[in-house]
Parts: sequence; C-alpha cells; structure tokens
Amino acid sequence: RLELKDTRLDDAAKMQVLADALQFCPGLTRLELAGAHISDSHVQSLAAALRGCPKLQKLLLTDSKIGVAGVQLLTAGLADACPDLEELGLSENQLGDEGVFKLLEILPRHPRLHTLALNKNKISDAGAKALIAALATRPDFLGLSLGGNQIGDEGAQALAEALAQWPNLQIFCFDDNKISAAQVQVLAKALLHCPKLQELSLRKCHVGVTEAQALAKVVAQCAGLLRLYLSENQISALGATAMAESLRFCPELEDFRIVGNDIGNAGAEAIALELAQCPRLKVLNLGDNKIGEAGVQALGAGLG
Repeated sequence: RLELKDTRLDDAAKMQVLADALQFCPGLTRLELAGAHISDSHVQSLAAALRGCPKLQKLLLTDSKIGVAGVQLLTAGLADACPDLEELGLSENQLGDEGVFKLLEILPRHPRLHTLALNKNKISDAGAKALIAALATRPDFLGLSLGGNQIGDEGAQALAEALAQWPNLQIFCFDDNKISAAQVQVLAKALLHCPKLQELSLRKCHVGVTEAQALAKVVAQCAGLLRLYLSENQISALGATAMAESLRFCPELEDFRIVGNDIGNAGAEAIALELAQCPRLKVLNLGDNKIGEAGVQALGAGLG
C-alpha cells in the first residue's frame, strides 16, 4: 500500500520519480494520490508505471486536475494492466461526460471493479446514463459515488432502475445534484432493493418530510448501516422523527449528520430517544437546526 495524500506531484520530475519507484512495487495493492494535483500532461508516466503493478486493487486519484486527455491516457495504461482492480476513485477532477465515455472503454477489461467514485466531475445526465448502463450488468457492484455533479431527473431515473440490479450495494452517494424532490422519492423506493447499504449520502437533495419518511424505510432495513449523511435538506421535525425511529434498526451506525434541516427541539428530542439503540455512534452532527435548550438537554441525556 502506498498513500501520498496531499503530496503535490504537479511537475514532470516529481511524477517521474514516483513512476520509477512503482516499477519496483509489483506487489502493490493500493495506491492513493489524493490531492496530488496531477495534470493531464503528467498522467502518461503514471499510466505507464501502473503496468508494473499487476496486483493493484485500489487506485485513488482524487482532487487532481485530470481531464479528458488524462483519462484517455490513464485508460490506455489500465487497458492491459491491473486485472485485479476493484476500486477506482477519480472524484474532484475534470472528467465531464466525455471523460466518462473514455472511462467506459476499459470497464469490460476489469470485471472485478465493484466500487467507483466520480464525485464533483461535472457529469450530466448523458454521462450518468452511459455509466449506469455499463454498470447495471454487474450484480456484485458495491459502491457508487456521483455527488456534486450536474445530474438531473433523467440520470437519476436511470440510476433508480439500476439499483434493483445491485442487491449487495454498500455505498451510495448522490449529494448535491440537480434532481427534484419527486425523483428523490423514486430513488428511495429503488434503494429498498439494497439492504446491505453501509453508507447513504444525500446531502443537498431536496429531501423534505415526505422524502425523509420514504428514506426512513430504507434506513430501517439496513442493519449494517455505518454512515448516514442528510445535511442541508428540508427534513424538519416530522422528517427527523421518522428518521430517528428508523435508527433503532441500525445498531452499527457510527456517523450520522443531519446539519441544516430545521429539525428544532422536537426533531432533536426524537433523535435523542433513539441514541441508545446506536451504541457504536461516534459522530452526531446536528448543527444549524434551531435546537434550543430543551433539545440540547434531551440530546445530553440520550448521549449520557
């Protein structure tokens, strides 16, 4: 495993040093270069070096400057390399739809790929639909993160239809896209096909009371849920109460964030009543929710 988080590799010399080093790592299974600021012009040496890492299973190149040309170089390098690749992370880059189309060219050569993160890449409905169509035939697919893109109802509908094909899905992130509240309800209904979810993230997704109630049914069937992120929606006290009641079925929950949802004292009190059912909870973020003294006291008692 090699992790170089926030190590800038933004010039050819630095990238070549890394590429040369990778030639001596045939047993490497994980490479993480988050925040490396790798531009398209430097991807070629990295892609060539990956041919010397035949056992690589996880490749994370998040928060860089990789665009269409870089993806094309990367896919060329991966086409005949890394046959065991299981997880690919390219979030916070500049792929766009065209970059997604290039990425799809190598998917058939990586049948073991089960987790894909493409958050914040300016992907629209066209790219999302093409991607989902290519992944829908993988019943063992485990994780899809498409948050912070430009996907609307059309792409979300294609995603909803694909969820029924992924009964083992563990990670679902669709934060901050351009979908309607009605489409959130469609996604919630489709997520009932995914009882093995471990992470559910729908920040900034127009989740109101009705949508929260629909999502609560999803949460209630996910006994192994670890992370639940619903911040910056319009859940209010009624939605928070429904969500709180579902938490009693999530004994493994470790991280619950519902910031900026105007849940007030009533919502806070409802959540407080269920905290004892989540003994593994490490993070509870209820900021910016107009919670007064009564709500704070209830939360204190629930956490005590």
